[in-house]
Amino acid sequence: LQRDYQFAKKSLQYDLWKPAIILYASLIEAILRESTGAKTFDLALDQSLNNKTITETEYHQIHVVKESRNFVHYQTFANLL
Repeated sequence: LQRDYQFAKKSLQYDLWKPAIILYASLIEAILRESTGAKTFDLALDQSLNNKTITETEYHQIHVVKESRNFVHYQTFANLL
């Protein structure tokens, strides 16, 4: 996780948005899933909100990051077809 975090920070410094989004979303997912024991990002996000580990504002911000990551992956895959 530490190495991914360093690469994510570096990506932002150089305006490399695509790798930054992917890395930050993956880091958030790993932390939330580990802390909640949830099997999916969505469940971990919901449990974190219900447990008040994150605020409602953070919930929505993380959801945007998650959806952005999924969009990037979808677009990359679609371009390969």
